[in-house]
Amino acid sequence: MVTLIARRKIAALADGIRSQLELGVPVDVEAAVASLGGRITEEDGFAFAACVVKGPHADGSDFHIVVRPKAQHPQRFRFSVAHELGHLFLHMGYLIRPEAWARCGDYRDSVRFRSGYTAEELAANEFAGVFLMPETEFCAALDDAVTDEGLININKVAAVFDVSVSAAEYRGRRLGIF
Repeated sequence: MVTLIARRKIAALADGIRSQLELGVPVDVEAAVASLGGRITEEDGFAFAACVVKGPHADGSDFHIVVRPKAQHPQRFRFSVAHELGHLFLHMGYLIRPEAWARCGDYRDSVRFRSGYTAEELAANEFAGVFLMPETEFCAALDDAVTDEGLININKVAAVFDVSVSAAEYRGRRLGIF
């Protein structure tokens, strides 16, 4: 479980990073990773759901985020990259806790843990949701997605952020909106 205090700290971190990188909506996760000194590697048949491989690497990057190919599930790809950025900052200390970064090794998500059953996975999911769907923009998208019947067209909200409907629904629940 991620406590309310932890959620607020995660949100402040995700918002701060997105702001520092001057990212708009939908967030360009590939540009974010490049701006942070990393690289995304797509691997078909990858044994893990995703992972962060610590550098330095021969290509000059500080880290690689290894994920399944974007062509298979573009929205899943975006969320996976944002989720791994959560691990990079929250659990590996990249750019924010140099001593933790110096001590850590690679970070691997197994398919078993990707389901979100551990505190670290829940925290990384929280980071990804905030990073991809900032609260102010999310609320504005909700306002724009109200139908003539007074219902929210969640498909329209998801499209604004280029995320899955389930990710948009989850973000709305985390914000206490529905």
